[in-house]
Amino acid sequence: MRRDAHERDHQLNRGRLALGRHILASLEVLIVADLIRTVLHLTLANIMLLGGLVLIRSFISLSLEYEMRTLKKK
Repeated sequence: MRRDAHERDHQLNRGRLALGRHILASLEVLIVADLIRTVLHLTLANIMLLGGLVLIRSFISLSLEYEMRTLKKK
């Protein structure tokens, strides 16, 4: 019974890691898309918006990376 619980935890962690990798990839795509949009419509407001979005998405990425490293150690 303990072995089954351990295996379920291990499978759950693998699923979390896979989901985390997909989320990180999508965040990178969103940053690139916002960068292209800003270059095409270059205004101060768009540049400030891009900076804010990059900061927020970078913070989320770093937090997710930390969480993924923690899960890999288990």
